Amino acid sequence: MFFSLLLLSGLSGCAQHPGAATTALPIRFKLTMPLHITPQGIIVTTYWGRSGLHRELLWDNDSPTWINDIALLDAGSVMKNLPAFYSTTTADGTRIKGEVYTCDTVGLGRVIFANVPFYKISGPMQGAFGENLISKGVWEINFNKNILTFASSIDSIGDIEGASLLPSNFSDNTIWISFGFKGGRTKPLQLDLGFNGGMLLPSKDFKQLTRGQAHTNKQMQSFSTPGSTNELETTSFLDTVFIQKVPYTAVISTNKRAAERLIGLEFFQQFAYVILDYKSRRVYVSKASRSRME
Repeated sequence: MFFSLLLLSGLSGCAQHPGAATTALPIRFKLTMPLHITPQGIIVTTYWGRSGLHRELLWDNDSPTWINDIALLDAGSVMKNLPAFYSTTTADGTRIKGEVYTCDTVGLGRVIFANVPFYKISGPMQGAFGENLISKGVWEINFNKNILTFASSIDSIGDIEGASLLPSNFSDNTIWISFGFKGGRTKPLQLDLGFNGGMLLPSKDFKQLTRGQAHTNKQMQSFSTPGSTNELETTSFLDTVFIQKVPYTAVISTNKRAAERLIGLEFFQQFAYVILDYKSRRVYVSKASRSRME
C-alpha cells in the first residue's frame, strides 16, 4: 500500500542501467522460506551488493522497491541513475520525490536479482521488496503452513491442483479485482498485500456503503506510507462482498487520509493460501477456506 504507483517517471525509464533490465537467476528455481508476518505485513530477508548487506524488507506487490538506509550508497555495488530522481504519490495522496539508484545484485535466498532499481526514501521501515522484483516469478503465500514460496514457474507450486482462479486484471504489474457490494455497486480495487488490512476505501466510497448500516466500529489505527506513520481514527464494519457473484467476508474500512481502493493481506488470510502468477497474469486462492482446512 505504500505507493499508488501513479508514477510520473516509470521504473522502466528512470531506474535501470542503460540497456540492462532486472533479471532473476538461476533461470529455473523454487525457493521456500518461513512466512514471517508482523503487524506491518510480510517481511523478507534480503542481501544487497557484493558485501551482502542484510536488510529486512516489507514484501509489497503494490510498491516499487525502496530503501531508507544511506549505508547502501557506500556498498560499492550501487550507482545513481540518470535522470536520478522520482516523483510519485503515496497511498494517502501525498506527493513525494527523491533519488533513484541501481544495485548490481540483491539476494533472496539462493535467487539473485541483477540490476535492481530502487528509490531512496526516508521512511519508517528499512524499505520494501517491491513489484519490480516480485513480478519476476510466481508466489504462493501459504497461511496454513506458514510458508512463502517463490518459483520460476507455476508447475513448481503443488497447491495449484486445489486452487480456484480468482477473477482479476493485470495492468503492467498492478493487479485489479472487481468487487460487488450490497445494493448493486461494483468497484475495482488494487490487490495490495503490502497493506495489512482487509478492504480500504476513500471516505466517499465508504459513506455510500454505510447508508443504513447499523453497526460500525471506530478505533485508532496506524496508517503508514513511505514518508510517515500516523495514528488515525479508522471506521470499519464487517460485510459480505462479491467477486463475480461469489460471496466473501471482508472488513471494510476508511480513514481521513485514505486515497485509494485497496484489498489487502487480512482479506486473503481467510484462505489457506493465495498464489500470484505474474508469468501467466493470474491469481488463485484455495478452494476451501482456511478454517475448513485446519
